Amino acid sequence: MFKITETHSRYDHILHTLLDFGEMMIESGAEVNRVEDSLTRLGVSYGASKINVYAVTAHIIISLIDTSGITHTQLRRLESVACTDFSRLEKLNDLSRAKCSGKIDEAQFEESFEALKDYKPNQLKLYIGSMLAAVAVFIAATSDY
Repeated sequence: MFKITETHSRYDHILHTLLDFGEMMIESGAEVNRVEDSLTRLGVSYGASKINVYAVTAHIIISLIDTSGITHTQLRRLESVACTDFSRLEKLNDLSRAKCSGKIDEAQFEESFEALKDYKPNQLKLYIGSMLAAVAVFIAATSDY
């Protein structure tokens, strides 16, 4: 019979956090190879001996081996629609780099990540930026250079 230990519970929590992080990256418009790289680095920073990540736009699968040699695997189907949000993606990348470099610990990482879940971009800036981009494309398409 399989017995759930504190170690299993810890790694289940880590995998769940990594899946949330990867899902948010994909939702923000990250390339899947960037998601795989970030999740691999984060898994190592959490203490995994080995980690394998497979991400596509609709699924993320993470398998890691803990320090005692036990393999833990979770997968998630992504159903949300991705929209490019470079501001949120930049915040996620900064958070990932801070955790991987040891500037913040697990608790600080998870607290900052929870705050990012509620992040909403400035809609006015988004609309103005979209209008400026549309005007620039129109001008470029109609000019005779």
